[in-house]
Amino acid sequence: MWCHEHFDLETSPDIVTFSKKMQTGGYYLKNEFLPDMPYRVFNTWMGDPTKIVLLDAVLKVIKRENLLSLVEKSGDVLMSGLRDLEAEFPALINSTRGRGTFITFDAADANLRNDIVERLLTKGVQSGG
Repeated sequence: MWCHEHFDLETSPDIVTFSKKMQTGGYYLKNEFLPDMPYRVFNTWMGDPTKIVLLDAVLKVIKRENLLSLVEKSGDVLMSGLRDLEAEFPALINSTRGRGTFITFDAADANLRNDIVERLLTKGVQSGG
């Protein structure tokens, strides 16, 4: 499910892009954004039809294993924990926001942010700042 589908927007976005995590890459766009010379659109992810077979398998696993529901549940736990920390340490982190496991918060300063990212990495948590 695309993010714009999840939120059931009244109008679709002008452009949606996707890339390597989808095993292939591409974009959807409204007609008014069609390039004048579409044959000039080229990138490293184009021209390999076997990637479509892989993408189809990935999408089937996502549906069969109900992975979106699992992401929502784990995201709820993560969000709740971060909001608890925010309430306990408001001078350090604030403005926790996001959906699923795509969550962010604001750190008091860049040094604290870098320290948090570094400590998370030592615990095996992928994050960025």
